[in-house]
Amino acid sequence: MFYPNFIDHLEPTITQITLIWMQGGDLYPPMDAPSMHGLLYGPALYWVQFPFLALSSDPILSSKLPSVIAFNIAWCLLFFTYKNSLAKAYLLLLLPFNLILFWNRAEPYFVLLVALAALIVERQPTHKALLLGVLAGLASSLKAHGILYILPFLIFFGGHSLRTVAQFVVAFVVVCLSFFIDGGTSLLQYFEYLKLATKHGISFAYLEKNLFFLLFAWIPIALTFRCTTVSRYEAYRWTGVVLIEILVAIAGSKPGAGVHHLIPIVVLNSYLYEIQLRKIENIEAKFLGIKIGLAILALYVLSFVWKNIYDSEIKSVSTIESQRQATLEIQKFAKEYPSLLMGITDKENDNYNLTFLRPYLITSAAPQFEYAGFMDLSYSGISDKPFVAFLNGCQNKFIATPNHGIPFSIVNFYTNEPLFSVDAQSAFRDHYKARHRGEFFTVYECKESNLELHERALKTWKN
Repeated sequence: MFYPNFIDHLEPTITQITLIWMQGGDLYPPMDAPSMHGLLYGPALYWVQFPFLALSSDPILSSKLPSVIAFNIAWCLLFFTYKNSLAKAYLLLLLPFNLILFWNRAEPYFVLLVALAALIVERQPTHKALLLGVLAGLASSLKAHGILYILPFLIFFGGHSLRTVAQFVVAFVVVCLSFFIDGGTSLLQYFEYLKLATKHGISFAYLEKNLFFLLFAWIPIALTFRCTTVSRYEAYRWTGVVLIEILVAIAGSKPGAGVHHLIPIVVLNSYLYEIQLRKIENIEAKFLGIKIGLAILALYVLSFVWKNIYDSEIKSVSTIESQRQATLEIQKFAKEYPSLLMGITDKENDNYNLTFLRPYLITSAAPQFEYAGFMDLSYSGISDKPFVAFLNGCQNKFIATPNHGIPFSIVNFYTNEPLFSVDAQSAFRDHYKARHRGEFFTVYECKESNLELHERALKTWKN
């Protein structure tokens, strides 16, 4: 948590969008907005960030805090709920995900919501379906497919009367819509962003990895069926759960997605595993096969954990110190150069990671361009013409880029083709010149011949 930067390029995006929204901007701006900061995440993710960012002067540290709290609460709830140590051991399947378990994206909150769903099912409150609907609404308000993580609890434990289904649906819809009451959150514009996902297609490499992980995650549960009986009605329920989890695997196969979509599935399956274990009377006599299955999974987990630790960029003390110094430098430049915009070069070495520090630069006059978000938009066919006009108009007097690499030469991670057009690079080259070079960043200034144009554009921006 105290690493002075983010580990993933969407993390600063989430922080940045929240800060823009807090300053009166839109969560889902028009596609031609110069900042290009819209994402496919639901508004609840930004609501979670809001109080922590409002109470802290360090946007990076405060943005990480709620996910760390959410995951640890979930962990405590699960260990309080589970009675069998093997079900608790099943949660070791989360370890390969390493620091992803604590990033500021949706997965830590999905884990908490699934843990709460398990607790609701355990406690059997009077309005169980209503409460599960609330959790489903919160999940889909984090990300549209979030309902798939809660729906299995209704299928398995909620009953199937019309009243039960109605309670679930009403609660789900009310909670989802409530996040769009705010004036800066347009439901119609959110749907426009969701439409972009339909243009991305499926990565079969991701799908293969997701299904492989899902298959391994089902090994311990499948082995319990040797020691239990399943009625036809229960078989239908199990089939429904499996189909839902396959849908999640498919949803996580969009280019740019990945196996982390299955993190909440691990928690869901751990509870199903717990339920199966309770049905077996003599665990010691019948569980040799299941223990062997868990041993195989343990080796699988350990291999991934070792790889993650070995590959982790933040294990190096020198890397941590370097990022800390970069943070101090960009904060210093933010004070010296009003409305400083974070530019970009390429993805080599630490060049791209340095741009993750842009939340320190966000002001109402400099909302920052969103590079990770624009990769999504560009992959869906959205042009960079608004940003080219932004550069031609010299609408930010100062732009900082990492010292190394050609400005705005980064490739789109989806296509490995240049993210920005030749026009964007030419606009920057024609209208900006280097003014100051620090240890990590170079500050560019609008050329003198364009200052009058800049002042006029700045007045228009403020009005």
